Amino acid sequence: MTSVRQTLLISIHPVYSDLIFKREKRVELRRKFDPALAGSRLLIYSTLPTGAIIGHAGVGTVHTLPPKEIWARFSEIAMIGEGDFWRYYAGRDRGFVIEIEDPQLFETPITLQEMRSRYDLKPPQSYMFLREDQSGILQHEHG
Repeated sequence: MTSVRQTLLISIHPVYSDLIFKREKRVELRRKFDPALAGSRLLIYSTLPTGAIIGHAGVGTVHTLPPKEIWARFSEIAMIGEGDFWRYYAGRDRGFVIEIEDPQLFETPITLQEMRSRYDLKPPQSYMFLREDQSGILQHEHG
């Protein structure tokens, strides 16, 4: 499979985004994701009440598996309760596991207001691709 390197903005609940940057949660679970995005960058938007882009990480291998196999192989590093896991994948015959590489927390998060005014971004429901003129957001700490 060909890898497509992109910069994505992904929305993650604060409890999970915090665990990513503590390096306890090492995979992100999704109902939809393109495995060809391995090698891309994730800007991580921590949803309300945080409401800010708090850092970034790399997309490692992306696995497409039945939920039963996802639970068996990744439950310990997904940091999700079993009940929440099965509710999330209810009615699905497959899911996606994104291996998270080298998460880096921004010293200064990018607030929702700054996302809108400076970068013309609205937080996505799940994830979105950044336009080329928006991917400079990765240089946020340096300028």
